[in-house]
Amino acid sequence: MKKHVILLLTAGLLLFTGCSNHSDVVPSGTETLQQEHTSDNKAIDKKKGKEATATAPKDSHYSWQEISVTLPRGWADKCVIVDQDNGFSIFQKASYEKEEGLGFICGFQRSNEYWYYGAGETLLAYTDDGVLYYLMQPTDVACDVSQEDIVDEYGSMCGQVEELKASVQITASDLHLDAEEYILPTSNILPLDSIALANLSGNDLWIAKNELFARHGRQFTNSYLQMYFDRCSWYDGTIPTSEFDDHALSRLELDNLELILDAIEDYNKAHPYPKTYSTSDTAKADLTGNGKANKISYKVKPLGDWDYKCELTIDKHTYVISDMVYMASPVTDAFYITDISEMDDSLEIAILDYGPSDDPVTYFFRYDGSNLSLLGEVGGFPFTDQTGGPNGFDGLGNITGRVRMDLIETTYLEGYWRLDDDEIVYQDYYWHKLLPGNSHTLYEDLPVHLSMDDASGTTTIAANTKVYFMGSDMEEWILVRGKDGSKGYLHVKDGNIVDLGVPADHVISDLNYFD
Repeated sequence: MKKHVILLLTAGLLLFTGCSNHSDVVPSGTETLQQEHTSDNKAIDKKKGKEATATAPKDSHYSWQEISVTLPRGWADKCVIVDQDNGFSIFQKASYEKEEGLGFICGFQRSNEYWYYGAGETLLAYTDDGVLYYLMQPTDVACDVSQEDIVDEYGSMCGQVEELKASVQITASDLHLDAEEYILPTSNILPLDSIALANLSGNDLWIAKNELFARHGRQFTNSYLQMYFDRCSWYDGTIPTSEFDDHALSRLELDNLELILDAIEDYNKAHPYPKTYSTSDTAKADLTGNGKANKISYKVKPLGDWDYKCELTIDKHTYVISDMVYMASPVTDAFYITDISEMDDSLEIAILDYGPSDDPVTYFFRYDGSNLSLLGEVGGFPFTDQTGGPNGFDGLGNITGRVRMDLIETTYLEGYWRLDDDEIVYQDYYWHKLLPGNSHTLYEDLPVHLSMDDASGTTTIAANTKVYFMGSDMEEWILVRGKDGSKGYLHVKDGNIVDLGVPADHVISDLNYFD
């Protein structure tokens, strides 16, 4: 019997970070290339009920109807390509020859349906008349391991999919290549499905709602939303909020807006926390899950310069928070009740501190009916009313705060924490999204890589282009996107752009560092 191994392909190899996050739920009834290749390890034309034919490409270029790609160097001798009714798939030749359907690397498919970004699906482009083009990538893929070099080659080829993706050419009228910059790219041309909307987070629904207005040039008084849309290549905000007429939206867009608003209402009902309370009020909440409401109040008493006494009272028990954690500059007018994990019976109390130098921190406490314990801290304030931005809680034990980075300038990225039993633990992921920030202008052409690898292919963002920083590994790489839609990974080391050998501020305007 042949031996196989399931290779879990990490998000670092497979994902190209865009403007938004998407659900990992595949809509019911959707046939994907991934499902075809992992169900029985054969590429099957389901509509015709027969196997498709695999062929080796003759050179580095391959075309299927209106879709064409340029294969990475050396792939022509290492892959086979399977044509299907609605697209084609690429397999590692060495694995495919061992067993038909084995070694799936990626595929490209045309559809008239919006799939709401299931696992392994990326919408590459779409047309005004609702034709959609997807890149399909595996999540768990069977790979032949009879030879170590086959496994190594397969992993290397999967790591080059970004280069392949960048080469895609589609000859279609009214084609849009900015799909990854949207939460719902086709909400202006296709009707939405309330079931699919239920799979979006509250933050995604918030952005999706405002995308409908942003498409028509509306500006936003909310600074987070304004900076978020400013860095999207398709956005041109010219109409002040007070002058915007909702009738600019089409009938379909208005119907979709109504569905999104209903979904937001349903989400908020299902996720009532976090809740904000004034320090002048007494909150009532069942902290322990025993069915009885506790009375909670919080007071901050200044004692002198940078010295405070912070007291949290639960029922008749008073706890001095400033004896448990250092409060450099506490928020004096509010505290919060949260439900970090909706799977347990406990609620948490959150106390905020601005920190000594614009490094805000949120402390979380748990009360068990007789004792108060510190669960941990999160960088930043993960509360919408504090930042004007997204809600940092997903109800599944995860918290999104912020971390500071001084790689190319002093800037802030999303930081990730998780409640693990009775402790909040920082999640040291390899990739962080940058919080929306100001733009920069290029003084000269800027070469950027297609992946975080000096050996990967490069593209150029032209001089005088307005650019935004989108994400970083917090070590040496930054994802840069131009307002014209061009993008790539910039390698920075010791303040220098590696490919140019010059300091970053010689090429990029308005880089700021602060203590």
